[in-house]
Amino acid sequence: MEPMQVGRRGPLVSVVVPTVGRSPWLGQAVDSALHQTYRSCEVLVVDDSPDGHAGREWTLERGLRDGERLRLIHSGGVGGSAARNAGVAAARGEWIAFLDDDDEWLPEKLERQMEAALRVSGLMPVMSCRVKVQTPRSEYVFPRRIYREGESISEYLFCRKGWASGAGFMQTSTLLAPRELLLRAPFTAWLPLHQDWDWLLRVSREPDVSVRMLVEPLVVYRTEDGRQTVSRRPDWRRSLEWIRGHAQWVEPKALSWFIAVQCVWKARAARAGWREWAEITRAFCYEGQPTAKAAAQFAIFAVIPAAWRKRVRDRVWRSPRALQAQIGGQEWKLVSRPKAL
Repeated sequence: MEPMQVGRRGPLVSVVVPTVGRSPWLGQAVDSALHQTYRSCEVLVVDDSPDGHAGREWTLERGLRDGERLRLIHSGGVGGSAARNAGVAAARGEWIAFLDDDDEWLPEKLERQMEAALRVSGLMPVMSCRVKVQTPRSEYVFPRRIYREGESISEYLFCRKGWASGAGFMQTSTLLAPRELLLRAPFTAWLPLHQDWDWLLRVSREPDVSVRMLVEPLVVYRTEDGRQTVSRRPDWRRSLEWIRGHAQWVEPKALSWFIAVQCVWKARAARAGWREWAEITRAFCYEGQPTAKAAAQFAIFAVIPAAWRKRVRDRVWRSPRALQAQIGGQEWKLVSRPKAL
């Protein structure tokens, strides 16, 4: 199949943007989807606020200008996973791409992913890409290591190869997949956290699914800006219960790594007592398959405050030399510059 050209119309892509009215970036997120070089797309803003009023006036005003390319759906406070499923159910497109209301796409995101997806024959491709992380202190490209086709998803997401490289990363705003697959394997409704990982772990086991990742950073991912999100709450027990419930899809080594990286810092932030630490340590040692490097990370996350770790990370990753090494000399092109929250 020949590559698509810029602006060429292809299969319709439905972009699902769930929101509960908490993000000041919603307008920029939707603008970045509507101004893709891949023009055959529609944007569905799924309003999950209980009263159904979040962003209504703004969306209706934008809808007058963008016509049928922009639609507003009310999901009625069902949670992020179910809101995404509602968007998939209402979509007209053959393909679905997700965009969180506080993230942003670079203009070529859909074109690059659709070009790669349409080259995959005989399988259902799930496409991801790198992101440009923006925090109040720094900017850097993540993940340092891209996913290789056929690799265990759990080992890629949770196991760290180097001391400064971090784990793998596939976040919701990077994902594009056939609507048929998402109807067959929807997001787990009411799951409060790890929603994207949950979905990836399940679908990656399907025999007709192929997970692919582009090396280019095509998404702006905003984090650590003081907004409270479910993933940043120090609820270590809920994370531990989640990974235990997914043991059938997770390699034992990856399970120990998840506990070391995802549960330990939350337990420290929650000021867990010795009984809680004993439960976490037992799960790390006996329910998974810990390595020496994972044990060292367990100790680091248990002892060193998160603010210190983030300062070291920012210093290592934000240098111009490190940034250029990660993106292969590419230049950044943002749809819009960040505004103060």
